[in-house]
Amino acid sequence: MLETLKAMILDFQEAPLETGVPRRLRLQAVHGKAAVCMGVRRSGKSTYLFQIVRRLLDDKTPRKNILYLNFFDDRLHGLQQEGLGLVAEAYYSIYPEKKNAETVYCFFDEIQAVPGWESFVDRLMRTEKCEVYLTGSSAQMLSKEIATQMRGRALSWEMFPFSFREFLDYKGIEGEGALSTKKRLLVQKAFGEYWET
Repeated sequence: MLETLKAMILDFQEAPLETGVPRRLRLQAVHGKAAVCMGVRRSGKSTYLFQIVRRLLDDKTPRKNILYLNFFDDRLHGLQQEGLGLVAEAYYSIYPEKKNAETVYCFFDEIQAVPGWESFVDRLMRTEKCEVYLTGSSAQMLSKEIATQMRGRALSWEMFPFSFREFLDYKGIEGEGALSTKKRLLVQKAFGEYWET
């Protein structure tokens, strides 16, 4: 499992980022707290994580300081609570010089797939120099449960599918302020498409 984790970490660092349409949401990390994004499937949680990664890279964070794992990946299905410690071991065996020397940005997608993840994340935040971002399906991760399980070490928010404004961004249609007749008609047409999809 250790070698699989190393390969997954390195594969992500080499892969291009698919960041999609920027969401009209700006998450700011809070020191000592994990940022938890919950929402229904296909609402854009993973893409939003990639947008956060892109902002870090644009701010000159080295790609090596970013640890991303998607726990729905079939290669991790055998990982149990006691195996989660291998995640940090795999990362720091690749980059031992970063341990407690540089901030590592940990992105754990769909982490609720591994039972007992809360104590692993809690330990990671207490013992390592890191910022932690998590996603999970809202059916399995309720805000009050996370607050209890993480003992106040998490801030959570819910991600919803595109708003109409975000849909207009996706279509490349300016829909704010005074609109000409043509723009108004484009917005109306787009609303029909938005409502249908």
